[in-house]
Amino acid sequence: MLRNPLEDRVGHARRCALVAAGALCLLVSTAVHAGLGELVDSIGRDHLALGGKTLTVTPAVAYDIHETTTADGARIRQYVSRSGTVFAVAWSARTQPDLSILLAKQHDAYISATNAHHGNRHVFTVSTPELVISVLRVPRGFEGAAHVPALVPAGTSTSELR
Repeated sequence: MLRNPLEDRVGHARRCALVAAGALCLLVSTAVHAGLGELVDSIGRDHLALGGKTLTVTPAVAYDIHETTTADGARIRQYVSRSGTVFAVAWSARTQPDLSILLAKQHDAYISATNAHHGNRHVFTVSTPELVISVLRVPRGFEGAAHVPALVPAGTSTSELR
């Protein structure tokens, strides 16, 4: 029996497409487990989950800045220490990005703090030993930054994390 080479190629292409689709589903389904306090590997998943268009890395002395830009112009910066841990995140966007992705394990602490907050609706700031977060409502959207104090590299000023 003769085999048709074209049919073999089509079958191979279908199998490859299914494997690729499965891998993408796996990446997207784990995106909620990435972000602040996680390893640098989480940034790729965050980029996909946040609808990133471009991802650039800028080295600094004690850390690297991984910046995702989305199609709607949002800028999300994740600060990664030399040990490979995301110790801070910052963002500026027209709408608030999905903080469950960016804050990861710290998201529950953020939610608790917002429920207890009774101050200005344009400025939200919380500072605890586990999490420091500031969210500002600006005329064209939101700006925010969060970091885990215990993970900030020695010699790094938190004013740099914007």
